[in-house]
Amino acid sequence: MKQCWQRFLVAIVLLAPLSWASANNLFGEEERLPTVDEAIQLVADADWDNQQLLLNFELIDEVYLYQHRFGFTLRDTNGNVINDFAELTLPAGKAKTDEIFGDVQVYFHRLDLALPLNSVPLVDTELEVRYQGCIEDTLCYPPTKKIIEFANPQPTKKPVAAPPAAASDSSAGPGFLDTLQSEDANAFNQWMKDQPLGLI
Repeated sequence: MKQCWQRFLVAIVLLAPLSWASANNLFGEEERLPTVDEAIQLVADADWDNQQLLLNFELIDEVYLYQHRFGFTLRDTNGNVINDFAELTLPAGKAKTDEIFGDVQVYFHRLDLALPLNSVPLVDTELEVRYQGCIEDTLCYPPTKKIIEFANPQPTKKPVAAPPAAASDSSAGPGFLDTLQSEDANAFNQWMKDQPLGLI
């Protein structure tokens, strides 16, 4: 009986480190799942010349975005809707049978979108971007909403060029001619004293 207990204790001692390592792999830092911002990185830019807003989604491996979960709304800073992009057609994705939504289209790795504008807004604006993604066979993130601010796109006014300086009356005008025609011998010397060196 004593030998049986000894064998049992030895087995516990030998298996304990293995069990602890397994628990660490399941719940420790090594297996921490990425946050939604780590898994799906969004970069936005405005192409005012072509009247469009550009969105770039970069996804890590095994992460995908649902096509039907996208939504976009452009507002001014007072909350007035400028464009809801209701007519936007998204590019084709990869067909997938999803446990939650059934047959869907999804995007892996990278997605570039261009949101067309009817006209360039001449005020500060905010673009609300809505989307939802999942890690393949692991978890689905809750719906995500991002607010992206765009500054007033009006071009900076160019400074108005100063009108060309009027010709000095003393250059080739009557003042100079009068000096040349003067009978006073010192008139020309006096005229030169009053003129800038460049003009002389």
